[in-house]
Amino acid sequence: MKTMQPTLEGIIYASILQGVSEWLPISSSGQVVLYLFNILKLDPRDALDIALMLHLGTALSGLAYYARDLLGERWRENFRFLAVSYISSIAVAAPIYLYVIPSLTMYLDQVNIFIGVALVASGILLKKAGSRSHGSSHRESGDYTPDIRSSIIYGLAQGIAILPGLSRSALTLFTLIYLGYGPSTAVKYMVLGGIPATLTAGVVSLYMGAGTPGSYIDPLTGALAVGLTFLVGVSLIKFLTVFSSRASVYVFNIAFGLFIIALHVPLLLQLI
Repeated sequence: MKTMQPTLEGIIYASILQGVSEWLPISSSGQVVLYLFNILKLDPRDALDIALMLHLGTALSGLAYYARDLLGERWRENFRFLAVSYISSIAVAAPIYLYVIPSLTMYLDQVNIFIGVALVASGILLKKAGSRSHGSSHRESGDYTPDIRSSIIYGLAQGIAILPGLSRSALTLFTLIYLGYGPSTAVKYMVLGGIPATLTAGVVSLYMGAGTPGSYIDPLTGALAVGLTFLVGVSLIKFLTVFSSRASVYVFNIAFGLFIIALHVPLLLQLI
């Protein structure tokens, strides 16, 4: 397949798509690659390189939004979470990337639907049980740092999310809620835990793909794309943070679960 040059307009759309989808319960890389491949007619490898490069913007958006948390009083606990979750993520993601993904013939969007259904069910159960106070001790302003056990489990879930079609945001958010963390804390560490992974993806892309000398995307366009992804990412994190801080546990679970299911309506129609 002949590689086409991506237009500036196409890169802008891809940047917005990455900034929105990274922190939502859909596979951000999958959405961006599909757009670049199907709409802009790029070679699949080139499309993946650009999608990975745009992860720099979302990583920087997480760093900027939670800079005070990373450098504040709990910086040791937060960096412990980042280190432990990142190591456990790599331990799972590396063998999946090397040995499992090459043999896969389908996307795993069905798992995202299951996560949505599970969140809705858990919200309904919490409501019926009258356990509005369940997890209320975790619903402070996001300052409850996951312990080592939770960090390891989070990292394992994040590593599994390397599988095509799986949403890292959905899987890690569900994991934290399942472990008993409230919406505010879950959203915060869903974002923080994704920073090392997305930063690694962006740096690897610059070294091996989209940012190499003589590449098909010039440095100025690349910088514009990363900057736009950053701005969109920060805006979305702000929205999720405000929503999670105001919603009770069961309302958040039901709303987020229904949102995941709604995003996968076309797939549900195919399965029926």
